[in-house]
Amino acid sequence: MSIGIASRSKTGFRSSRPGPVLLPAGRLGVPLMVKPDRPRTSGLRSGRLIKSTLSIVALITCLAMGRLLLRPGADPAKIRLLANQAAQAGRWDQVETHLDRLSDPNPGDFLLRAIAANKLKQPDRAEEALRRIPADGPLAAQAALWKGRLELSRFRARPMEQALRRALELDPKLVEAQRLLIYLHGTQGRRKELLKRFAALAETSPLSFELINHWCISHNDIFSEPLKLKTDLEKFLAADPDDRWSRIALATNERILGHLDRADEILSYLPDSDAEGLACRVEVAFDRGDYPLVERLLASGPRDHAQLARLRGRLALRQGDRAAALVHYRLSDALEPNHTETTYGLAQSLPPGDARVSEIHSIRHSQRKLEEMLTTIDLNKTPKIQLCRDLGALCEASAYLPEAIAWYRLAITLDPINREAQQALFRLKTTVSQAKRQRSPGS
Repeated sequence: MSIGIASRSKTGFRSSRPGPVLLPAGRLGVPLMVKPDRPRTSGLRSGRLIKSTLSIVALITCLAMGRLLLRPGADPAKIRLLANQAAQAGRWDQVETHLDRLSDPNPGDFLLRAIAANKLKQPDRAEEALRRIPADGPLAAQAALWKGRLELSRFRARPMEQALRRALELDPKLVEAQRLLIYLHGTQGRRKELLKRFAALAETSPLSFELINHWCISHNDIFSEPLKLKTDLEKFLAADPDDRWSRIALATNERILGHLDRADEILSYLPDSDAEGLACRVEVAFDRGDYPLVERLLASGPRDHAQLARLRGRLALRQGDRAAALVHYRLSDALEPNHTETTYGLAQSLPPGDARVSEIHSIRHSQRKLEEMLTTIDLNKTPKIQLCRDLGALCEASAYLPEAIAWYRLAITLDPINREAQQALFRLKTTVSQAKRQRSPGS
């Protein structure tokens, strides 16, 4: 199965229009960043990003002000000040008017011009301005971030991801780049990358209740209301037919909708060697009940692929071959630990006397309890400290240790002297640190 997006009917809010806020997912869906720069939801985070960028531009302006004031003619420092004031007020056409008066624009001017062009929905002008910013200068990370946002407005996923990855290489603490990649990876059903992005974001800054909640939901592969996802994926694929991740996600979406022929048609453009595409074809064959085809397709795929290993385990369980299923699920667990389908498969295929039976059943029970708890949370209410501690304990029991740490940290944020949360956080961080030392070479 693949991860997708949808709206949460019980625990959150949704918007079908892009904007810089999280779009909660369906019952077992994927949390997303809604795309920026559309009227309905283009408020707080977009404003914060613009203000942050403008602060950098203003700093460069101030540093140059003394020298520029000595030059004859028009006062460049005053022009830049007026341009920044217009940007802060959202008068983007005036920003360009002011910047046009500069005879010797600097990288900060080009960045501000790119922001203005982007807000005025002039992507070509924005891209031209971004090209004028040195790739090794102090504004390179911000330029890469805005390049990513620009490509998102064009629905070009691959250059968007490339730009955002570059932004994070230059500035690993660039939170907005992580958030946009969370949106992209969630939309494209890239669960493994999505979980890594949440973990990286948690290392950068404290996470809100909603973000940790969405992070935990991302461990599940099933999603509902796929119609909410279809339009965006079709736009991504129309803009770039060679975008394989969007193609696979759209095929998965069509499969969930029951459009199996359409799913096969979308996948037909991928080579047989594409392992993720093959896994999606296997899912379609499973849905059709064509088990001979399932078997043939799985036989043609690579052995060291976590999703294909899970699908082989599923087929083996259906055929009553628990021993074969156990081999496949153990391989899947080694490649992608604690996946919910893997723990279910291990619980079904482990022999009663195996040393891990009790552990796996306990993890599976905790994962199911966490899943049920996440679907009943009312995100409109103020999160309770006890709820954060309970979710942390369930994540820990589910072997989701980074998520557990995030819950305990949030509990301490809500109540800095909460002894139980402090003790749990200290114990868990010690456990994680010891595990890292044991895995390090020479330990």
